[in-house]
Amino acid sequence: MTPRQDWPTARLWGIRIGLALAGVAMALLGSCLVALGAVDLAVLAGAAGTPGTLEVAECGERHAVRGNAYEWCAGRFVPDGGGTADDDAEVNVDGARAGDLLAVRRTPVGDHLLPGPEAVGEILVMALAGTVGGIVPGARAVRRAVRVGFQDQWLPYREREEAEGAAA
Repeated sequence: MTPRQDWPTARLWGIRIGLALAGVAMALLGSCLVALGAVDLAVLAGAAGTPGTLEVAECGERHAVRGNAYEWCAGRFVPDGGGTADDDAEVNVDGARAGDLLAVRRTPVGDHLLPGPEAVGEILVMALAGTVGGIVPGARAVRRAVRVGFQDQWLPYREREEAEGAAA
């Protein structure tokens, strides 16, 4: 008869710890996406950031993943209330031409956002992706790792008690 282990093996503990760490990493990544979305929404709502005008110097097209293209314009950003101008400002926009003036907002990290429904939709999608793709699965992975570890830890004792009860 082989000796029976009362505690889970090191391999199972390694799997549980790995699952818990992966869950924490996913939840942190999702939280970062949600936080970035919240900051950008605050900028668009006027609660944060610097309002100003972007004088378009040039526009172009960039190709993103899977062949999707988007238009961008670059130029000089001048804050409305005075302050430091930004000569290398860029913003994603459709249909602008060189010489146009665009009302944009500079974020606390230095990006520039063009207010509008497209920007709000993109930010909400980013926040939703962070929640659904990161926080929820991450929390479920951590919960499962803890729950499975607890159940496996006490399972041999339950089996032994049942066997002793059946023998008596």
